[in-house]
Amino acid sequence: MEMERRWEDMEMDCLVSIFRRLGLDDMVLSVPFVCKSWHKASLDPHCWQVLNFSTLDFMPLSHFAYRFTSLYSLKSFSVFNFMKLVLHRSAGFAVELFFPPWLDAPLAQLTSFSNECSRLKIIVLPRLLSQDEMMIPEFVAGFKELEYLEMQCKPRCFLEVVKEINLKCRNLVGLSMTGYVKHEDALAMVNLIPKLKYLNLSKSYMEKESLMVIVNGCRYLERLEVKGCFALEVDDEILRRTSYIKTFKYEGCRTAQEYFDDSEDDDDFTSSW
Repeated sequence: MEMERRWEDMEMDCLVSIFRRLGLDDMVLSVPFVCKSWHKASLDPHCWQVLNFSTLDFMPLSHFAYRFTSLYSLKSFSVFNFMKLVLHRSAGFAVELFFPPWLDAPLAQLTSFSNECSRLKIIVLPRLLSQDEMMIPEFVAGFKELEYLEMQCKPRCFLEVVKEINLKCRNLVGLSMTGYVKHEDALAMVNLIPKLKYLNLSKSYMEKESLMVIVNGCRYLERLEVKGCFALEVDDEILRRTSYIKTFKYEGCRTAQEYFDDSEDDDDFTSSW
């Protein structure tokens, strides 16, 4: 009778191939504690190429924080120290880094991450305090292979960020952010990162003139999203100028007048009850 193969007897390469598809919670709370072979496979840097911290609950009393401190015999849970542990596990092989939406550590502390994961191609930054926003240019400049950058809000130092991208991140083809997109911001994108293929400015304040600068100057665009933008009316002229873009998403855009008209209607509706 043929013996059944056990999971722990699987070839190391196969285990690594499976584990690299798991989330960070499984990789730190479950896999290493199953058996010795799984623990050994979990230490392979290829299992830590996608570091998605955005899906984890880092609240001090959360189930994740409790289990992590218990399993690793820690007195308290630190988001920053946890991230350092995971980055150390990646051994420089990480290519995608998604920060948690909120981070209780100054961005200045995170600039050292570029030494441990210099191969990053995708970075999704958290919401930052105003004083930390000024560190974004220095932070981004450490990742020369960066291809996609997402910022929750457009920083006040956006022009400096774009300048650093132009100097240090020549492979960048994707940008996502929300904020007030001024005419000078549009010009900076056209002049300094003209090879953008993917641009998401949804839920931003942006006037037609700024959008026209972008669509006329960034001729490599394959996907442009301006969904829910305020003060923007997508008319026939814009549709003609964006016809070269494979995917153009503009649902929910409203002019200032439409916004105020809707607000008045809401007030009338509320007052009737």
